[in-house]
Amino acid sequence: MIQSGMVKKKLDGIIVDAWINSLNVGGNTKAHYVSVYRQFAHYLTGLGYKAYIPPPLQIKRNYTPYVFTSAEMKRLFEACDNIPARRSLTKAEVWLPVMVRMLYGCGLRVGEAVSLQNKDIDWTEGTLLIRAAKGNKDRLVPMSNSLIDVCRTYHSIAHPFPNSEDFFFYNHKKQPLSTLTPYIWLRRALEIAGIDRHPHPKQLRGVCVHCLRHTFAVHTLQLQSKRGMRIVTRKYVPHAGYIDYGFDGDTLLHSGKYIKYPKNSNCQRWMKRETSRKFRNCRVLPRKGNYYRRLFDYWWTLY
Repeated sequence: MIQSGMVKKKLDGIIVDAWINSLNVGGNTKAHYVSVYRQFAHYLTGLGYKAYIPPPLQIKRNYTPYVFTSAEMKRLFEACDNIPARRSLTKAEVWLPVMVRMLYGCGLRVGEAVSLQNKDIDWTEGTLLIRAAKGNKDRLVPMSNSLIDVCRTYHSIAHPFPNSEDFFFYNHKKQPLSTLTPYIWLRRALEIAGIDRHPHPKQLRGVCVHCLRHTFAVHTLQLQSKRGMRIVTRKYVPHAGYIDYGFDGDTLLHSGKYIKYPKNSNCQRWMKRETSRKFRNCRVLPRKGNYYRRLFDYWWTLY
């Protein structure tokens, strides 16, 4: 602004736009700078000065998530099972195989996995209680029988003297793992498995732990489609009903069909009964009211 020869106590749009265009930084950083300036301009306007307030900078995100193939997941599991330990304190050879299977088998976010406590696992029902997840919401996540066996084995090794308040995955200080730690160790597992971390230029972030969540969603839909089950989204359109999807090979396509069920239909009554039964068997949830039903994020609409 000094180089522009500005002497008056006002910020013109030409000067501000020139400054924004001169920023040689990344898209997110530039958007942050513009956001900070907008707050400063609002402050100046409140003091009575003339200040140009530019519109918020819209960032075009071209990130494409990576979805592992079944063969790659098998190689990744083998790599995690045989990953060499570098320090005795990390014990990654113990928790990494379990965490990767849990992220893939349950579709968890890495922050949800490292925040799990022993009290959040219901071994009888085979469910995980995810507390204060995205949007500050709780939800129940079911586990497969094979994943339950893996978690039981890990629990007996990592928690010889179990305490319900202990974190399921912990470091040498008995504190939860940092969310960065699984990212670092997964990179090593990917190298051992021979999986390229940057297979496509659009994947600027590269293959990371969160890609296991994307893989869980796609593989689950593919499995249900191969079983001949009609896949219906959880989002309900009031005037149309549920939106039907299907697969064309490995490509998920919208079929354009809408399936509408009346509020008093036998189908919806059955879904509510089945959901209520699952929740009443969980000891940590409230016994009555509609709140318990909203907690179950995975109540399915697969027919």
